[in-house]
Amino acid sequence: MNHTKIKGEVSGAFLVGIINTFYKLNVLSESGLNLPEIDPTQWYPYSLFIDTIESIEKSQPSEDLMFQAGIYFIQAWYNYGPGKTMIRSTLDWIHANDSSAGVVRGGTRNEIGYCDMKFFDEKKGIAIYENVTPLYGKVVQGVFYGGCRIFDDIEYVNVSIYA
Repeated sequence: MNHTKIKGEVSGAFLVGIINTFYKLNVLSESGLNLPEIDPTQWYPYSLFIDTIESIEKSQPSEDLMFQAGIYFIQAWYNYGPGKTMIRSTLDWIHANDSSAGVVRGGTRNEIGYCDMKFFDEKKGIAIYENVTPLYGKVVQGVFYGGCRIFDDIEYVNVSIYA
């Protein structure tokens, strides 16, 4: 699929978060990305998100670093972005992932991705999602893990990714 023809948009806050995460982890240099100035309050073509991911891929970060990037990103999203207004517990976090609200909009699910909860047993503490995104699996794993650890209101977290 030609990503320049995708009609969707991505939140500037999401783009800034991803970019800053990889800068802070010393994966990217300022000259490593040829991106315009990003305003976190604006929406940008989805193709810019794909270009950003492709630039990160060229830096070839390790899987451990990608996992840490996911954790760092979700902590920044919660502490400095809209997170505190959206979630107040791990249970809120688990349910918030059953949509991509506030991150991407427009375009079809097949073009811009999605996250659907397929199974949830609150008593056993098991949630299963189908998550389709151009982000690396280890980043997604770190995001889900980090989101479950933000509130320190559960005893154990294990996040597995299956491709």
